[in-house]
Amino acid sequence: MNEMHPLKLIIWLNLVILLTQIDGRKACYEEEKKGLLELKSYLKLQVVNDSEHALLPSWVDEPNNDCCGWERVTCNSTTGRVVVLSLSNMPEYDFLNTSFQCFDGAGSSSYLNISLFQSFKELKALNLSYNCIKQIEKQGLLRLHQLETLYLSFNRLTSPDIVGFLGSLPSLKSLDLSFNGMRGSLSNHDLIAFGRLEVLDLSHNQLEGGIPQNIGKLSSLKALYLAYNQFNSSLPIPGLCELRRLQVGPFTPNSIRSQKFLQFIDISNNYFEGSFSLSSIFNHSKLEVVVLESREGKLQIDNNDGAGIPLFQLKALRLSQCNMKNSLRFLLNQHRLIRVDLSHNKLSGAFPSWLLENNTDLRFLNLRNNSFSGKLDLAQQYPRSSMGHLDVSYNHIEGHLPKDLGLILPKLHCLNLSHNSIEGELPSSVGAMKKLLLLDLSFNNLSGEVPKELVKNCTELHGLMLNNNNFHGPFFSNHFNLSNIRVLKLGSNEFTGSLITKKEFYGPIKILDVSSNNMDGMIPNEIAGEVILLQNNSFEGQIPCGGFFGADVIDISHNFLSGPIPSCLSPESLSSVSLLNLRDNRLSGNIPAQIGLLHGLRILLLGNNCFNGSIPGQLCQLRNISIMDLSNNSFTGSIPSCLSNVAFGTYSHDFFVPSTFSYWFSQEEFIPYFEDFRQDIYDASSFWNGVQFSYFSQGTNLYVHKVDFVTKNSLLTYKGDILNYMSGLDLSCNNLTGDMPQSLGKLTSLYALNVSHNHLTGPIPVSFSNLSQIESMDCSYNNLCGKVPPELVHLNFLAVFSVAHNNLSGRVPDKGQFATFDISSYKGNPFLSGLPSEKNRSRVVETPLPTEETEEKWYEVDGTSFFASFVVTYCVVLLSFGAVLYINPYWRRRWSHFIEKCILCSLQVSYQFP
Repeated sequence: MNEMHPLKLIIWLNLVILLTQIDGRKACYEEEKKGLLELKSYLKLQVVNDSEHALLPSWVDEPNNDCCGWERVTCNSTTGRVVVLSLSNMPEYDFLNTSFQCFDGAGSSSYLNISLFQSFKELKALNLSYNCIKQIEKQGLLRLHQLETLYLSFNRLTSPDIVGFLGSLPSLKSLDLSFNGMRGSLSNHDLIAFGRLEVLDLSHNQLEGGIPQNIGKLSSLKALYLAYNQFNSSLPIPGLCELRRLQVGPFTPNSIRSQKFLQFIDISNNYFEGSFSLSSIFNHSKLEVVVLESREGKLQIDNNDGAGIPLFQLKALRLSQCNMKNSLRFLLNQHRLIRVDLSHNKLSGAFPSWLLENNTDLRFLNLRNNSFSGKLDLAQQYPRSSMGHLDVSYNHIEGHLPKDLGLILPKLHCLNLSHNSIEGELPSSVGAMKKLLLLDLSFNNLSGEVPKELVKNCTELHGLMLNNNNFHGPFFSNHFNLSNIRVLKLGSNEFTGSLITKKEFYGPIKILDVSSNNMDGMIPNEIAGEVILLQNNSFEGQIPCGGFFGADVIDISHNFLSGPIPSCLSPESLSSVSLLNLRDNRLSGNIPAQIGLLHGLRILLLGNNCFNGSIPGQLCQLRNISIMDLSNNSFTGSIPSCLSNVAFGTYSHDFFVPSTFSYWFSQEEFIPYFEDFRQDIYDASSFWNGVQFSYFSQGTNLYVHKVDFVTKNSLLTYKGDILNYMSGLDLSCNNLTGDMPQSLGKLTSLYALNVSHNHLTGPIPVSFSNLSQIESMDCSYNNLCGKVPPELVHLNFLAVFSVAHNNLSGRVPDKGQFATFDISSYKGNPFLSGLPSEKNRSRVVETPLPTEETEEKWYEVDGTSFFASFVVTYCVVLLSFGAVLYINPYWRRRWSHFIEKCILCSLQVSYQFP
């Protein structure tokens, strides 16, 4: 018989295969369809589905309804048997907007009846993650002979015994039990049965004790995930040489020395201590990914320059918070690096430009929080087309930026050079970075105008931070085209001009900070955002009616705003506002009653304006207020007794929610970038979950506000977490009359109370002895009478106390904190007795009379010389002041504002009190 031509043979074989597939079963087996319907009925009883969609709507018992086409079901294309069931997250939680939680009772299939899966003879993969399963029918599991992959993560299987039982599955290759809250320890018996297991994930539990010795006998194991547990022993060395891909933690770093075939090492986020030498892993020729990070910074990585050349070629390296010694010489021979994170170490020396030159595919470089110095040398001889993320913030980089910066890094997504000493102008070549999403150059010494190429061409920018530099000129020019901006921080510069009025610009804004500049004009009605910082500028006119929609923080203090607070400000549009700072403007009139509807308000600062009328009782509806400042106005009437209903510190909710780019961007813009990168490094997606690098790894808040408040006789600045604890009420420098309400003694969490410089009468309330947390109390410059209540000696935290310039009488307290107050706390009260100067009279040191020898030197002054020097000094000071006002329009406007405000306020006072 003639031999068949090879080409004809290939065509014949392909035809046979095709006919076999066509002739094969397409529809699922009736018994398996029935089993799926029984499974759906069971899940209906176990799961309460709160979503709009019905549970498994395609699983319907109808003729000609092929169950292989049902959702979450995959069949073998040849046999028609069910091979994959994806039944994760049956309660359908929204993981992108809420954190996953298991609830007792409704919303969770707490018991899993495995016997329902017995009809699926060829089931190979079963995903039951995110279902809050507490118990599994163990005997039914043994009948799943073909099962190779089982996902049970994010459930409530708290007993580690389930590990050993699942080892009885004869075909199991991949097992995921992460995020279950398993407690206790693993035994050797738990792992002895895993003969064919390739992937075992027990991460993110509470397992403790030693790592079982039999783990080294899992000869087929390729990936082991033990991170985020409480193991307290080293990983056993014997039998682990065949583990080609390994992620483990926590264990002592020295225990990985003999694993010469490892490809992945991740022992991050643990509490390592002691010293670890990188040379101990130099002979692992298969290594591609190394991740070492100490959560408390107690691990010391020693890189010995004389240790030789490593045999591996890494693709990803992360050594963060490891107190690294010496240099990075061990990276000199690395040429395949794609991601490098050496942040939060003590590395010094020049910027390692050679790292970029040697690794042309480098995409991610994080050198944050080190001590690198010198200029930013980016190897200008060729463009870094693959670089996507460069973070050299919190170092000592100085000098000018490269003129060709944008041409060298044209594909950059993130550039963070903040907190350095970079000077000079921002090169116009940054406009070539058209894919830029984040540019942070804050806290440097940059100057000049912002190049028009940046605001015109970088249209994809979501975050631009130029604050705390020396930029000048108009920022919102005709070239401005940043329509996607979310965070814009321009504070503490010398920008001029007015704000942009395009409504579409404010749509995506989260943080708008133009504080401490020379900007002027009106605040546009279109302004919006979550955090709006306009303080320390020259904005004028009235507060816009339609602005500030959806704002959490509004600070427009230290400007030239005038007129009343508009009653048209809708409480609905400001329902989420927590801080409202209108201090130091020209605002006048009454406080509108609508302000009492801002129930989320935590800080209200209205000081140093021209408000008048009585303090409205609607302020008492702001029950969550911590700090209220109404000082330096012209309020009249009495102090509302209902202020005792305000929290002033008893509200327990955190004031500011940290806002970071990782929260805003990681779920949206950067997902495609991550997917491309993952395929470049890893050939199996199952290993990606264990080796994660946060794209925005700095982890710092984009916004921490400052609040100035007078306490302890000083203007102090409070910021960050301290705002969650500070509380104060300042009613000073007004025209308030009447007695101080006894009800104010109910403010037991108040730290500072200031009612000085008013016309208050009556005694100091005895109820003030209940202000157990008070640290500063100022009642000076009033018409108070009676005695200082001796009960106040129980105020153990009172550090500053003043009742000076009143009509008090009697003996002052002399116990507790009152024993530390001096005469200044009581002066101007002629009828007080037992003052500190009378009890503790110090010896008076008399000035000796001058003798004849020293008399002339002691008192004689040359009148002509004195008069001449006085006139010259006066003229110099006056000319200098005039020159400053002439040169700097900002301070000229400030001086004009000060004079005008003094005239306005004096006219109001003279009108009210002729």
